[in-house]
Amino acid sequence: QVTATIDQNTFGGISRTARESMTDLIIMGWSYKHNGVFDKLLGNPLVQFINNTDKNIFICSLDKPMIGIRRIFLFTTPHADLEFGFEQWLIRVMRLAKEWASHIEHYGSHTTATEMEQILQQDQNPTIIRSTKYDDWEAVSHISKKIKENDLVIFVMSRPGFPSYSKRFEQFTDKLPKQLKGNNMISIYPHQPPHYSNMI
Repeated sequence: QVTATIDQNTFGGISRTARESMTDLIIMGWSYKHNGVFDKLLGNPLVQFINNTDKNIFICSLDKPMIGIRRIFLFTTPHADLEFGFEQWLIRVMRLAKEWASHIEHYGSHTTATEMEQILQQDQNPTIIRSTKYDDWEAVSHISKKIKENDLVIFVMSRPGFPSYSKRFEQFTDKLPKQLKGNNMISIYPHQPPHYSNMI
């Protein structure tokens, strides 16, 4: 279903339409190449929109063809599994991996990896996820050397005040793209309970 709306504020219109249509996922385009990353935009309407919207938000920087993706590098912070929308975004990422016949290289906590395995066990045709325990978000060069030009990079972010929010991780997501060769990237902000949407 295609919906047209008119609003004086772009992000306000998106938020209102998502609320009225009861959607659970918002997909937006963004170019790291031309606009940088989100922590450079504090006070910007986009950051305010992210922090005050409880829906799953996928912000995509897809400047290259998606054909040929064989690996998805998935980065999560500790306690990512405690976020309300954890299972929702993971299922969508697994669907992407299946569509491209690719596997997932997960860097995050052991607890989050364990919770991923629990969800994988419910799938009759599970995606391959290889997890590495990792939280050294200052070692950007170490990670960048592992990522090939045609790999998809996914950052699972969080909003301030929620279980997996990490300023160190935000700084990591700022530095890593600068050391890559224009990889396609997606930043995911998990769905939150509706009564938390105005807590910021």
